[in-house]
Amino acid sequence: ALAEAEVEYHDHVSDTIWVGFPIVEAKDAALKGVSIVIWTTTPWTMPGNRAIARHPEASYVLVELSAVKEGGFARPGRYLVAKELAEKFAADIGATSWRVVSEMTPAQLDGVVAAHPLRGQGYDFDVPLLTADFVTMDAGTGFVHIAPGHGADDYELGLANGIEIPQTVGPDGAYYEHVGLFAGKRVLTPYGKKGDANAAVIAALDEAGALLKSFFAARREI
Repeated sequence: ALAEAEVEYHDHVSDTIWVGFPIVEAKDAALKGVSIVIWTTTPWTMPGNRAIARHPEASYVLVELSAVKEGGFARPGRYLVAKELAEKFAADIGATSWRVVSEMTPAQLDGVVAAHPLRGQGYDFDVPLLTADFVTMDAGTGFVHIAPGHGADDYELGLANGIEIPQTVGPDGAYYEHVGLFAGKRVLTPYGKKGDANAAVIAALDEAGALLKSFFAARREI
């Protein structure tokens, strides 16, 4: 045990991204051409994505961005986010003109399927929209990208819904050779330092037109 005066902190820098998943299947025609937006501080888990989670009782809205700040990643279009986070989402990604088109009921979101943002580059599987109680509204967009091979909640949700549990990162901290686009890229170096995986994933998402914003956020850790 350490006394508070003995605890030393250092800055940990996270790569934070907002990413759009294009909807490819939905009961409601209003969702045609709409992208579900996720927020994550672990871009390197994106190759392991196999689903998206929403809260079963939260309200979600269809937001139309008509203008965004120059020099950013965001593009005008229609996006799906949590109602209570819509204003923060628009501010976070630099929207200068936007509006809520409509509010979606839980029934309208049932059965929604999206495409992985890197579809056509080795990620050609469907990404179903599932419900999960662990989704919170304290940050992000109200949607959580699910990578069943990374994290207990993701793993349990994947198992419960018959989702594939992919193997993407080896014990040496590098992507396996079968991982499309990123084989050999490192999450961590052999010395435990940040590798080149995040940068490679962010660049690929940007090239695919799926990246809405990227920035570095520092937090204090022991």
